[in-house]
Amino acid sequence: MAIVPGAAVWAGGVPCPMLEDRVLTAAALFRAGRVARLLLSGNREAGYDEPAAMRKLALAQGVPATAIDIDPEGFTTRATMRRAAARFAVRDAVIVSQAFHLPRALYLAKAAGLSARGVAADRRAYADLGTDRRREFFARIKAWLQEI
Repeated sequence: MAIVPGAAVWAGGVPCPMLEDRVLTAAALFRAGRVARLLLSGNREAGYDEPAAMRKLALAQGVPATAIDIDPEGFTTRATMRRAAARFAVRDAVIVSQAFHLPRALYLAKAAGLSARGVAADRRAYADLGTDRRREFFARIKAWLQEI
């Protein structure tokens, strides 16, 4: 199972570059036979739907609908990992995200009882990478505090 955490979706349901790269990487893993299913997890609320945008892109990349699970309540990385274990009964997973995000995602996966490894989905340079790395610093502290 590949777990793909959500990220921003722009107007018209267009995935931001980081989210697009996550889904493209997960779809490539599926096509290569390295994973049998994708769990697309993200925020869904009125007028905003990360999992739907992710699903549309995965389908366009040749992933069949029968190999896609949707988690519309992946509001945070922590929620995604906990729901993967509890709601979707995932025990072993490949987490597909950007390299700066993987250490926290893997930490939270382990805390949720998952055996996980990460695959970096850095397919391009990102305009806001410095800001994202600073935000991630504080997100790691928060994750650690939540789990102790």
